Amino acid sequence: PVVREGKIQGYVIGRFAFSAPASAIRKDKDALTLYASEAIFRSVYEEEGLDFTQLKIVEVDKLIARMVAKANARIGHPTIAQIFVESMNFLAHDAVRCQPAK
Repeated sequence: PVVREGKIQGYVIGRFAFSAPASAIRKDKDALTLYASEAIFRSVYEEEGLDFTQLKIVEVDKLIARMVAKANARIGHPTIAQIFVESMNFLAHDAVRCQPAK
């Protein structure tokens, strides 16, 4: 969920991938996936400039560069070469219909 000013604004649904040298992936694919996922999560949910409730142009290349920089900072050296955004959608909280469990 995207929370702003103490209220759930909605939900981001995305599909991402990353690239790194084959040797790094063979050595520790799970850790790289974790670092990349954390960087994507933080970039989408923590950046105040990325506001899905306000329609405006998002500079995706700059967003991806920040994601890569965050992941590599956590790793401690430049390992993640690129993060790819296959899809990223926002579903407003008001659009979600809760179905009671039966």
